Amino acid sequence: MDFLTMSSSLPSILLESVLSSLAMARRTRERVVGSRESIGSVTSYSRWTLAFAFTQKAYNRAMQDRDSIPDEFASARRAMVEGQIRKRGVSSPRVLEAMLSVPRHEFVPAEFQSDAYADKPLPIGEGQTISQPYIVGAMTEALELMGGERVLEIGAGSGYQAAVLSLLASEVITVESQTQLALSAQERLTDLGYTNVHVHNGDGSAGFPDAAPYDAILVTAAAPEIPEVLAAQLREGGRLVIPVGSQENQELLQARKENGELKTRVLFDCRFVPLLGRYGWSRDGWREDTKRWGRGPGQKSS
Repeated sequence: MDFLTMSSSLPSILLESVLSSLAMARRTRERVVGSRESIGSVTSYSRWTLAFAFTQKAYNRAMQDRDSIPDEFASARRAMVEGQIRKRGVSSPRVLEAMLSVPRHEFVPAEFQSDAYADKPLPIGEGQTISQPYIVGAMTEALELMGGERVLEIGAGSGYQAAVLSLLASEVITVESQTQLALSAQERLTDLGYTNVHVHNGDGSAGFPDAAPYDAILVTAAAPEIPEVLAAQLREGGRLVIPVGSQENQELLQARKENGELKTRVLFDCRFVPLLGRYGWSRDGWREDTKRWGRGPGQKSS
């Protein structure tokens, strides 16, 4: 049954609210989408689309029991969480529950949906990937989120990692350098009801100082070293998780800010796409490294 068919059974006040929010979201999107400025400057757009998403979500919950909706990927998602994530050492119940909840297949291109829960990264366009499920779980757990934090993610990609984080934190701000990926991620996250995620288009290596400081920062691309500009945006006691190194050798680090300095520890070896930008890799520098070593992205090294 589609939205228009079901709308006939809506209370008139709720129906008016839904339609009004939808119209306003569309008008605002038409004004902003053409701009290359921040999509969280799309914040005007985001506020309306998120308002609409919230109303639509309330409507959906009121009209049907979500548990009764068939989910052809539910068993694959359970197998992913149990076999790839929990059995490899991710033990946080909150992280496991979040990854069991988020429909990973909604965050990959249609031609890769059958592999959405496979133990590997997948291409999402623009030369980027969605990380291996275990990597998402391990990085998320390393942030040690309790629920009230503001989190900065560098590298929105398709929005999957941000969706997981949104269920574990109060607010998620994510920065994506590829305009089309940023637009698609914002639309996808809004449509799926992840209303506490704000997507911005820009140089992720510089972070997002406008909303700093952050309780946690997660970087989903490899940097030659921890950018000082990101460390400066981390709150005292905050955690930063980032892959650091070259194509030849990368390590996933957890850094904690104590007395104004970062205390780091190595979690494990990994392989990620490069963090390109002013405070990351230059395109030429990474190309030269790729020619020498040629490694795959977004997964734990074996």
